[in-house]
Amino acid sequence: MAKYKVEQFSSAIKNNKNGKPNLFILCKLLNSSNNPATREYQISPDERFPDLAELNALVTGGFDQAKTTGAKVEISEYKERFYLFLTLPGVNDGQSIQVSGSQV
Repeated sequence: MAKYKVEQFSSAIKNNKNGKPNLFILCKLLNSSNNPATREYQISPDERFPDLAELNALVTGGFDQAKTTGAKVEISEYKERFYLFLTLPGVNDGQSIQVSGSQV
């Protein structure tokens, strides 16, 4: 998993192109070489996280803590299965969480 420093972060629950609510995350990240990258992710509700509002609060808290403290976040994508793995400070005791989603 790649580790990133968070420069900016925003999230919103809005409908995807099929009219279903999804969580959209937009973040500006710095890699270990301090190269910037802007990424957008789309997350769908699933059995692990059926409530997008709760997931939004969890993810926002982790990204906010990373931005405030300078802690790193880790993001990896398993494209074949439409999964994202997120490791965020203050979330799940430092273990990654698996969500249904992809990079947009």
